[in-house]
Amino acid sequence: MSISMNQLRAFYRVADSQSLSKAADFLGVSQPSLSKQLQRLEQHYQVVLFFRGRHGMQLTEQGRALYEQVKGLDHIEQRAEALLNQIQGGQRRVLRLGIGSVQVMMPVVGAFHRQHPDIELELTVAGSDDLRTRLQEREFDIGILHTEQDDPEFRRLDLIRQSLELMVPVDHPVQEGMDVCFEHLQQEAFIFRADGSRTQRLVNDWLMRQQVSITPAFCFPSQESQREAVAAGLGIAFIFQGETPPDQRLRTVRVNHLQPPELHQSLLWSHSVADQPVVRAFIRFMISYYQTMYMGNSNSPEAME
Repeated sequence: MSISMNQLRAFYRVADSQSLSKAADFLGVSQPSLSKQLQRLEQHYQVVLFFRGRHGMQLTEQGRALYEQVKGLDHIEQRAEALLNQIQGGQRRVLRLGIGSVQVMMPVVGAFHRQHPDIELELTVAGSDDLRTRLQEREFDIGILHTEQDDPEFRRLDLIRQSLELMVPVDHPVQEGMDVCFEHLQQEAFIFRADGSRTQRLVNDWLMRQQVSITPAFCFPSQESQREAVAAGLGIAFIFQGETPPDQRLRTVRVNHLQPPELHQSLLWSHSVADQPVVRAFIRFMISYYQTMYMGNSNSPEAME
């Protein structure tokens, strides 16, 4: 058996992060699978590369020697991928997009398609966490998703800020501009998203910081089921601005005076695809589109880039 690139990559990521879980998350594999790769490597060459303990994965003397040989591996892979993507990008007219908020972003993607009908689009729709993982795996060129923090692996362009709002039935007594307080909200029947929703995690963190406890009447796994429950009069819900499709049964109410959380709707793309013509065309279009929308407002993409 000769050492494989997967084994070298596994070793490098664990050594660099000193954490099996972080390396597994980065590589998109399970911890047991990653651990087995390292064990096979050590067993074949009869070496011990890591001390495994409460403080993580610490390199042995042999492990440090190997790390010195492979610590430039990620840069080599990035340069190779960038070169191949540049060659491929000069030939193909296909743009692979990952989209998180369909209601907000699909109309913009449609506008790009009308302006660039020669560029074929491959679209993936998924949650923000899933999109980020799949973007790391290079399953698509650009992700359009909610972001909360920078990631040095990707370039980022913030498009719009979305504030948390209340989604209520059209005949609900709360009105736009009313001074809604947390005490009032605690008297309402709320419909939450099931565990795992980024929106729900932000809502829960926000309520905890405000020392507000809300026990939901219902929890549903999707935004669509949550929306239908509100329309049916089962309660009200928190939703981020712009993510409710036109519906005569519903309306949204801003609660900015309660200082709700905000999310950025952003573009993320790796450095290795940045020079592809289709990627550059999409970035230029998005900047122009939102600059026109904001007309010099401080929230425009140019101001936030």
